[in-house]
Amino acid sequence: DVELVSFRSSAELIPLLLLGDLDVVIIAVTPAAFNAAGAGGEIKFVANKGWYDPDHECVFSGWTARTELLAEGGLDDLANLEGLKIGTLPGSLIEYSLDRLLAQGGLTQEDIQLVSIAPQPSLMEGLGTGAIDIAGQGEPWIFRTRQAGYADVLISHAELIPDYDLGLIVYGPNMLQNTEVGQRFMLAWLNTVEYFSQGKTERNIELSAEYSGLTPEEVTEACWQPIKADGQINVEAIMDFQEWALAKGYLDAIVDPDQFWDSQFIDYANENME
Repeated sequence: DVELVSFRSSAELIPLLLLGDLDVVIIAVTPAAFNAAGAGGEIKFVANKGWYDPDHECVFSGWTARTELLAEGGLDDLANLEGLKIGTLPGSLIEYSLDRLLAQGGLTQEDIQLVSIAPQPSLMEGLGTGAIDIAGQGEPWIFRTRQAGYADVLISHAELIPDYDLGLIVYGPNMLQNTEVGQRFMLAWLNTVEYFSQGKTERNIELSAEYSGLTPEEVTEACWQPIKADGQINVEAIMDFQEWALAKGYLDAIVDPDQFWDSQFIDYANENME
């Protein structure tokens, strides 16, 4: 009953959402969405789509380091990140995490070689060739990089930015104006999260492999990210990210929660879950 449309980045989605060419998008936490909302665009965050749970049993997203560097033990002291080549996506929550990582070693981005690489396959290749020393990776690329022997986890994002939302569901004008459809979609979403939270069942593995294009082995071996059962977002953490983005020049101005967050749909879904 729906049309699935794939895009490479959140920045591509926002203009189409504002125009009504898309109805619902799933994005990473990004300055582009805040800039659009702050400029009066009719978009709202309506639910969580994954978060950095500090109590999660495995690492689904984090900083990986080349195997040779980890074996040497020098990275036990994060001050030794100085001078290394680190791959990340500028303006992202991952770069925000990088600044937290560097601060633990008493460093800033001035002390490293920042390599702007977005595609995960390129990050894996860079770790394999030595073009980069450390990368911000997520699953299934952490699993693939480990399997190739290129790198392993240095530290998880959940340790550096615990309880932060890593993804958001966003409604555009079509869904915000047609609240009945928005409510139905959100109820379906929470039911989906309930099934997903059952973990690596045979059916969940089958569905994940089908829609992600991964092999059943990759789906089974990879660490699955947690998604909040109630769909709520961490507004305080989002405001903190905005402060960082503003200082970096990625954000035009701080956007108040009432401009970007609408809880009515997730509230309805929580009240009507069977």
